Amino acid sequence: MKEIKLPSGAVLKITVSPFADSKALYQAILEEFKKVDFKTSTDMATALKDMACLGFSSKKIEQCLDICFKRCIYSDSKHRGLG
Repeated sequence: MKEIKLPSGAVLKITVSPFADSKALYQAILEEFKKVDFKTSTDMATALKDMACLGFSSKKIEQCLDICFKRCIYSDSKHRGLG
């Protein structure tokens, strides 16, 4: 487990996700990025924008991230152990 003290004083505890959960996330990202059109004439800025938009708008990636995020614990002085 890794603990990160945030500037607010809160602590974020991060643990490693199980292999199957991490692999599902990895595969979801690769599946979505297959949709990005890479050609020799493709502008790099356009490709990066397309990848970011696909990544942030994908429900499949979001579902996989939610599973991984459940292994993180955020706590601050007001709310103890929110996870």
